[in-house]
Amino acid sequence: QDMAQYGEYGVDGEYYPEVGVRATTTIELSKDLFVGHNDMHLKIAQDMLLRAIKRIAEFRWIHSKYNITNDNIRYVLFIDEQLNIPKAFEQVKPKRGRPPKNKKQKVDNNNRNMKEWNMNPNNDKIYRCNFQIIFEYGIPEHVRHEIIQCIKIDLNQNSLTLLFTNVLSAKVEVTQKVQSYSLYAVDADKLKEYEKYERDEEARKKKKREREQRRRENKKKQSVKSS
Repeated sequence: QDMAQYGEYGVDGEYYPEVGVRATTTIELSKDLFVGHNDMHLKIAQDMLLRAIKRIAEFRWIHSKYNITNDNIRYVLFIDEQLNIPKAFEQVKPKRGRPPKNKKQKVDNNNRNMKEWNMNPNNDKIYRCNFQIIFEYGIPEHVRHEIIQCIKIDLNQNSLTLLFTNVLSAKVEVTQKVQSYSLYAVDADKLKEYEKYERDEEARKKKKREREQRRRENKKKQSVKSS
């Protein structure tokens, strides 16, 4: 059986198994969930959404046939009142060579800071919601892959809106496209190698910048002397 169907091969030829899924979107929660506790809305929403994700996973994504307990899974969820997409979720990196054009980002509702809005008890609360579900390495690869595929089917606005609404028994709306991708395990020694390469590469670039700076300064001095 081809291992690549349960993971990915890196450019180094190493195999990296699929171990989880990460997603981000914006979510609007009914103000009725925070009546009398509006000043603690951020903490309440964080706890509520984490419990909701666990419950959805337990009853919809992780079938009993897999015989997996919560001890085999790690759930991470955090919310933010700044709505822009975190860098950790930006997958596309500029290619080597010509630098990307610095386009001025359009200011729209997707990048608002909702702190002031959320403090008003008469407003529904809006957050950036980021979560990831990571499976223990001991769970067979094909099982991890099946569950992750099952989760990804629901990682869209309509499905998540319905699931959160049902679990929280309140008006919930996922207001933006859900972005998601698989997480892959990296061997610890290999990770150290990559980190060392990144450090060396950064040091090399720094030295090059310093050389260029000195060259420009020397050129400037020479032109001043000659004049």
